Amino acid sequence: LKEAVDLQHPGAKFISQHPNQGGFSFNSPRALLDLNKNKLFTEDVYVVKCADIAVRPSDGSLTIYPGAQMDTLDDVKILANTQNKLHEIYDARIFIESAQLYSANGYVDYIDEDNKKHPIFLKEINPLSGSTIGKGEISKDEVLNLSSAFDFYGNVTLNATDTNYLFDGGVQLSTNCYADDVVWIKFSAKLDPKSIYIPISEAPVDVEGRRVTTSILFNPDNFEPKTAFLTYDTEGDNVMLKSKGYLTYSKELNKYLLASLDKVQDFSNVDAPYLSFDKTSCKSEGEGEIKLGFLPSELMKTKNYGTVKVNGEGEAQIKMALALDFPISQQIIDMIGVELYEDLNLYQIEFENSGYKKYLHYLLGKEEGDEWFADLLVTGEWKEMPKQMKNTLFFSDVRLEWDPVLRSYIGKGNFELATVGKYQVNRTIKTRIQILKGALSPTIRIYVEANPDHWYYFEYNGSA
Repeated sequence: LKEAVDLQHPGAKFISQHPNQGGFSFNSPRALLDLNKNKLFTEDVYVVKCADIAVRPSDGSLTIYPGAQMDTLDDVKILANTQNKLHEIYDARIFIESAQLYSANGYVDYIDEDNKKHPIFLKEINPLSGSTIGKGEISKDEVLNLSSAFDFYGNVTLNATDTNYLFDGGVQLSTNCYADDVVWIKFSAKLDPKSIYIPISEAPVDVEGRRVTTSILFNPDNFEPKTAFLTYDTEGDNVMLKSKGYLTYSKELNKYLLASLDKVQDFSNVDAPYLSFDKTSCKSEGEGEIKLGFLPSELMKTKNYGTVKVNGEGEAQIKMALALDFPISQQIIDMIGVELYEDLNLYQIEFENSGYKKYLHYLLGKEEGDEWFADLLVTGEWKEMPKQMKNTLFFSDVRLEWDPVLRSYIGKGNFELATVGKYQVNRTIKTRIQILKGALSPTIRIYVEANPDHWYYFEYNGSA
């Protein structure tokens, strides 16, 4: 049909003179006019054009009745449209009213990434606003496999001018990680079967309007981490990391990805926040702003960026840049900053391998962050720090793990202490960190040791 529609069709050309049919016409090499019944019988009608479509009758015959009426044609093929030839509808039924009007139904194939065909019944096909539109509905009992990673039910719309269909309904992850409570996420978008990107807002809901979270959470009672990748878990001050943007599935990584469109399209090369979920192991991993449970009303302020990894057993690892602001004597901070800055026994931070660059992107934006980082690489320290970087303590890289016995996030090792107040220390230093849930607020304890005789201890307890 795609090839035949532009060919010159054989036979005589029959043109309707009915005032309401707009010059409807077709070609037929064999025709018989029955004067007794006032009917025109035609055969070998290869193609009939109407509006923006082409129709191939199943047996090639077309009968014209008195008043220029025609039969409803069954088992036909429809090409929509005749210009771009994007969609072929089959097993169709059509009633042609005029050169520009028709009503039809039929099947069209959704062809997935593995080139497997999934038939969709379009119960309404009509020319609307000059373009053919087909509308179908997928029931929840017979879901459509968008891919090996996503199932769908809801409404499907075909537009003859667009390669991709519009899906409006619910999409579900194909995973066994959530037993029977897998969410049907509400969305509406045109999807390319070869590269599915589903829009997920900052406050997504399911098909019934129930709130869904896309995050890594911690238990508000004991701080225990938990994966909440498109689940019904309640989020609030217990959010450690969350994401929004576009949901896709990477076969290469065997993971669902949720991030900006640039990030999900080129995951390895684009530096941006994300949240991922392994459909087999049920592990979740994310990068972005990391919150530690301190409320905005507290004296302790944090602004952190890094990665969090959590598995189904509650194990968690955090690798992040940690910025802390808390009340303390400026004289004490100046003393600590000077002492550590002048300590020649401490090793310089290797900036290119540190968390500095990503933190600057998070804090200042990519373009401005790159400028400040390039300056840091050349000079080793800034002539004047960005005002956003002036914290009581700033570690450009710390590593924490969840300890289920201590009910704490514990960090031990040589961490990167970048700044103390206004002083750019930029040294690796022996550090111990513990973050745990207090009675009313998190407690954070930090021990920094330049040598056994030269150490500092900080503790903040918001409940005190």
